Amino acid sequence: QTAQSGNQFDYPSDYQVKPLVEQHTLLLRYFPQLRDRGAVFSPLPRGAEGYFAIPRWEKIAPTYGEALEKVFAALNNSRSGKIHNYRDGKLGPNYLREEKQSRMMWERLASQQGADIIVVPAQFGMFHSGQSVRRARESVWENEFGLGAYHVAIMLLTHPERLATGNELWVYAP
Repeated sequence: QTAQSGNQFDYPSDYQVKPLVEQHTLLLRYFPQLRDRGAVFSPLPRGAEGYFAIPRWEKIAPTYGEALEKVFAALNNSRSGKIHNYRDGKLGPNYLREEKQSRMMWERLASQQGADIIVVPAQFGMFHSGQSVRRARESVWENEFGLGAYHVAIMLLTHPERLATGNELWVYAP
């Protein structure tokens, strides 16, 4: 779902990618067991709007779904308004799974960076604005891969202004 500002899909005016040090500090507030920062690569690839710090889900919980639940709990503690999980109790492997290409890319990045927190060039939805999730999956570039629910939830934890009112460009996790 998307929201429009006039005829243009847009981010909130106060949104910008935070410096990695600030993202790392925010993540350690909720997940103090994390260590290390990942390496930064430059320049940013085409279509990326910045570098995002995303902990390996394996460092948060034993399963992807449990890690997502912990991030949802952190999101609820970080905001004045609560997030309603419509999939409560349905985040196990029968309901939630990573795309093969995405999983392989995260494993590659984890191997390259060797850190609990992976630094990844990404964008928050603008590049595929107006496309369905299916179309976005089909139109990714060779060096691009879709972010899962866990990864997007982490990005929202470090960038709460990105979805603050419900009147901005929404985010899907392909």
